[in-house]
Amino acid sequence: MKIELLAPAGKMDSLVASINAGCDAIYLGGRRFSARASAINFSDEEIVEAVKLARMRGVKIFVTTNILISDGELNEFFEYIDFLNKAGCHGVIVQDPALGFILSKMYEDLEVHASTQMTINNYYGAKYVKELGFERVVMAREVGTDTIKKVSELGIDIEHFIHGALCISYSGQCTMSSLIGGRSGNRGACAQACRKPYEILNPDKTVFSEKKYFLSPRDLMSFDTIDELIKAGVNSFKIEGRMKRPEYAYEVVRAYRKKLDNALEKQDIENVEQLFNRQFTKGLGFNDFGRSLMSYDRPDNRGVVVGKYNNGYIFLETELKSGDGIEFNLKNGKYKGFTINEDLEKGKNRIKLPFDVEENSDVRRTYSKELETSIDEKIESIYKLPIEFEVNIKVGSPIHVFAKSMGKTSEYSSESLVEKAKNMPISIENIRKSFEKINDTDFFLKSEDDIEIVTDGESFVPVSVLNEARREAIKNLENLFLYKNSEKTPYEFKYEKRKTTNSGLTLEINDLEVLDGLNLEGIEIVYFPLRDIEQLSEYSFKNTKKYIKLPQILTDKELEEAKEKIEKYKPEGLLLNNLGQLELFKDSKIPLTLDSSFNIFNSLSGEFFLKQADCISLSNELNLNQVKEIRKKLSGDLESIVYGYLNVMVMEHCPISIELNCKDNSNCERCRRNGLHYLRDSMGEDFGFRRENKRTIIYNSHPLLYENKNLVNFVDRRRIVQTVEDAETMNMVISAFRENEFNKLKDYLKDRDIVATRGHYNRGIL
Repeated sequence: MKIELLAPAGKMDSLVASINAGCDAIYLGGRRFSARASAINFSDEEIVEAVKLARMRGVKIFVTTNILISDGELNEFFEYIDFLNKAGCHGVIVQDPALGFILSKMYEDLEVHASTQMTINNYYGAKYVKELGFERVVMAREVGTDTIKKVSELGIDIEHFIHGALCISYSGQCTMSSLIGGRSGNRGACAQACRKPYEILNPDKTVFSEKKYFLSPRDLMSFDTIDELIKAGVNSFKIEGRMKRPEYAYEVVRAYRKKLDNALEKQDIENVEQLFNRQFTKGLGFNDFGRSLMSYDRPDNRGVVVGKYNNGYIFLETELKSGDGIEFNLKNGKYKGFTINEDLEKGKNRIKLPFDVEENSDVRRTYSKELETSIDEKIESIYKLPIEFEVNIKVGSPIHVFAKSMGKTSEYSSESLVEKAKNMPISIENIRKSFEKINDTDFFLKSEDDIEIVTDGESFVPVSVLNEARREAIKNLENLFLYKNSEKTPYEFKYEKRKTTNSGLTLEINDLEVLDGLNLEGIEIVYFPLRDIEQLSEYSFKNTKKYIKLPQILTDKELEEAKEKIEKYKPEGLLLNNLGQLELFKDSKIPLTLDSSFNIFNSLSGEFFLKQADCISLSNELNLNQVKEIRKKLSGDLESIVYGYLNVMVMEHCPISIELNCKDNSNCERCRRNGLHYLRDSMGEDFGFRRENKRTIIYNSHPLLYENKNLVNFVDRRRIVQTVEDAETMNMVISAFRENEFNKLKDYLKDRDIVATRGHYNRGIL
């Protein structure tokens, strides 16, 4: 199995740095459709240049197009993919399974990779995308080696993150940034709500814990675990960091290159820690949990400890250089740093500071001038390839030039024949000088012996002709390194005509005790949580069907156990939340509805999934105009959520574990703190959260309430979601939507200081 070291590049100098450091492949984003919209990214012209630089050095280029694509962008998206194919890119990374499926049919030489944004966390999800034609799956960062081993049996390439920043939510399932400020992670514009401080509140909203960074994970580091990942079946090791500096890219890639080559030294790891350090974790897949997973005291770079401060002195464990950045802990609990302008020796150093430093606290170096300077010298320009020339010049024959590099040989012959010199013939020295002019190319000459010249001593050749021969020979050689992808094959994706059921209102229940007090008149379907499936038979409704909702995240074992229960208790339908679930149930006869966690954002995706399910719930991030566009092209049952506290994150991490110092999740089911609590942000907004099945679900701080009566013209089901509400509130909500009269409900919510939001129906997302 060939192992690939996959490096990030947010701009051209980072690409150069990563290639110089020894990566096997680069992933980068263009100026369109990239999941790191705030990176500088690559223009189309730069992508063409990047492909050339990379291919000539045996490095692959994968382009990220892993965001949700709206109907209004589909034509541009496919044009862009065609440009990437013609540019010679090796592959694209996509979030939308439907678009990936279509691309796999259209392009023979362009690999299609399933992004981590697809939330593939089990064998069945990987099997699903493998059958669609994806060559590679980027597994969810949360999975362990047992899952990877099982996925490796499918014969699909497995890509796995090994270093860098982590999302605390399952990727593709976080809408917190989106709902707070309209900046969607699914569109590459995440505002990183996970890096903000929060208080934890008790169920009665008294303070349980003061402000900490409860959602901010440490950075991933895998020097100690990469061998296990190789044995499990990972063949592409991905370094996060398209937003990082080229110095970071170089040093991290170089360290992992040395690890894979069995040459890693302690200093390499120390250099990585110096460049960016918010503490490190092996990750959830290797059982880090709670405090060992999270950077809860601060979310940013803290450098490395180099000494202690005490009574006006710093006691250094290593010398510091002028230009280094150092940082101190202040007595007020904050921290402050500056750049030193003199060398400081190892040991005791007197220092005067304009701020009050906590006694006996750490001194940290946040910037190493010496390290940065040494890296800058190595990434100033991309490394060049050795070249050899063989030049043959004889009267009456064309000029023949052979150019050789890295086992490849090109040939050039001039169109005109060499003439006999009337006066001074061309000298070997002048021929050599012409072929030494290669500074502006990707090649270099090791020595004079690398230019072999054969001439008869009678030939006359103008210097301009020699220069042209050199340029053409090099151009021909460059073309041998490059590869022209095959042209696209047209693929027609057909829309089917379907009847709609016009089933009206549906109700998702989270707390069964609330259901007992509800008037379900007008409710066509009730979605019960999977955990309550054994109680399904206790409920008998006259005109309401009973579906089971599966959680957003299930492991292979949990999913297989769920299937057994579903076959035993026989619900009238399923509400699915993950590609793995669809893979397991797509051929069953039970009616299927796909939840909004499938991120269905355009009509192609909608049609694709309607071919496999009876009803689809559209993305919660669509605005009304986008819903209208989808409806124009689709026939079939569409559902949208119109009321409820929307899920904004699902994660393995438990914020309360930081306070309780839990070492793992083994006590979650018995923990008295696994019920509803709140995260309060700096704006005073309270986000409810609770543990369920050893995972945390965070809800939006305001309930969605979309009362627009015209929505019924574009969707067939309007879903009401009960999350934390009591029966009285839910009866008010159900009555309002049943009667399409909302004034009483609005007054009711206002009296209880509940401020509802219209979500994205009006404003949409960035």
